[in-house]
Amino acid sequence: STSAHAITANGNATQGSFGPFARPDGEWAVSFDGAGDYLTVPDSEDFNMGSENFTAECWVFPTASPSQPIIMGQWSGSYSWAIQFSNNSSRYLRFITNAGSMVDQVSSTAVPLNQWSHVALVRNGTSFVAYLNGTSAVSSTVSGSLTNSTNALSIGGGVGGAQPYQGSISNVRITKGT
Repeated sequence: STSAHAITANGNATQGSFGPFARPDGEWAVSFDGAGDYLTVPDSEDFNMGSENFTAECWVFPTASPSQPIIMGQWSGSYSWAIQFSNNSSRYLRFITNAGSMVDQVSSTAVPLNQWSHVALVRNGTSFVAYLNGTSAVSSTVSGSLTNSTNALSIGGGVGGAQPYQGSISNVRITKGT
């Protein structure tokens, strides 16, 4: 990114030669085996979403259905937001926010196994919508400012390896203000 945030691989998260797009430059997805590997980015004011609009998006290729795997977010310690799958093996798209009280929304739309899907969490004013392949999967109204988490942003699981994701994740992008 232009922000030059350092990314730390934990466990055996590895960059593979697999991704949602043909990439001649060798930039591919990161593979997670579901056994406690994840990526972290140190906390930054860039991730303090407050009451601003933002979009968090990526491509996912789940290869299994563990319970509540975190795709990305600041959801450990001082909880702010996360996009993940449901707490059963159905892989329903889910998001959680904390703006003084928790909002936990689970869609009835499953993210398919063994294929690339685009997921996004979008805040526009007080409206939060989780999208799967460009279609709204679940939404909610959240008033107020999201908690300013002081924990790292995590990808592919929670900080410390909790709630591990199994599969590949590519093209993570968080855009604040849009």
